[in-house]
Amino acid sequence: MTNKSKRKGYKAEHNLVKYFKHKGLSARRQPMSGALSDFPHDIQINNPSVNIEVKSRKGGTGFKTLKRWKQGATALALHEDHEYLGKNLICVDLDFFVDLLLNHNEYKVPYDLEIKERFKHKNR
Repeated sequence: MTNKSKRKGYKAEHNLVKYFKHKGLSARRQPMSGALSDFPHDIQINNPSVNIEVKSRKGGTGFKTLKRWKQGATALALHEDHEYLGKNLICVDLDFFVDLLLNHNEYKVPYDLEIKERFKHKNR
């Protein structure tokens, strides 16, 4: 991986996957960072199934405006005029997003975490 931009993208994706796993989600980077049609986007989260596209910018270029608009709100809704309402984008903090996934009715504790928890209780 020689391209500086690709290394930066890989690092951001890797750190997000690590964070999701730490929080108890089953997450993985997609092969070739979503370049293959069978593996769209950058990160796949299972239970519930969620695809994530990751964008990383030096100095947060473009993100600062979103953060300013969101201020202390829980979510920022981005609406394009004359666009179907269901196509709006919602911008939320990462911790809030993870909480939504962990409380989703399709969420199941990943098998490896379930085994660790059983083992911990067994050895008490």
